[in-house]
Amino acid sequence: MAESKASFNFASVTKFIVGILLLFMGIAGFINTRGTGFTHGLFKFLDEDAFIYIVSGVVAVAGLVLACEPFIKGFPAQIGTVSGIVAVVFWVLVIVFKDITTLGDVEFVDFVQNVIVDLLIFFAILQSTVLKSGK
Repeated sequence: MAESKASFNFASVTKFIVGILLLFMGIAGFINTRGTGFTHGLFKFLDEDAFIYIVSGVVAVAGLVLACEPFIKGFPAQIGTVSGIVAVVFWVLVIVFKDITTLGDVEFVDFVQNVIVDLLIFFAILQSTVLKSGK
């Protein structure tokens, strides 16, 4: 008899965590149009409440889809992929407007730490959504 081994799916856990992160970042955009520590630079750049609400809504929906996808059998892959692309684009904007535009305002060591944390999140999003763990 073949022995079945239970395995832990880290990609699904990462996708769920990324989804929850994006969901709450979207919610934070509705609560405070200046955003959170991660999104403050982006929302400061947008500087139009209606546009901030649109971006927040799209990010929250993408996050909800990503958080629910690992638990729904037969979930359409295209919807998950589109949500992943939205998340990747959003996080690139966060990196640009949070890190790159503030380069002159912070110490270099703080800048490097911020960029590395944002790149870790970016690659977690990319790996768990668009790249689908190398598949």
